[in-house]
Amino acid sequence: MTPAYVIATDVAWVDSVDGGRNDPIVWIARLSDSSLFALERTAWLVWSLLAEGYSTADAIRAEITTLQVTTEFGADGLDGFLTQLADQRLVVAESPPTPSQP
Repeated sequence: MTPAYVIATDVAWVDSVDGGRNDPIVWIARLSDSSLFALERTAWLVWSLLAEGYSTADAIRAEITTLQVTTEFGADGLDGFLTQLADQRLVVAESPPTPSQP
């Protein structure tokens, strides 16, 4: 099963698009230790989709396809990028619920 990702509770962010800028950047602060991050272009898109509730790599891929956006995630792909966000404690990877047995 693929994990579901949610934005960590100790993270705050500002989206440049919300501020009226044309260049897609999100500035993120991890509040627990004041670490700062900036995600641009494709990384910004993934963060925006996570913020909108798209929580799995499959759901994010499907929405990117629907939007007809060309993306590049490098050798590790989208799954690797989501893992990097989790490693940096910007998102939390949650195991999907196990179906209950009758």
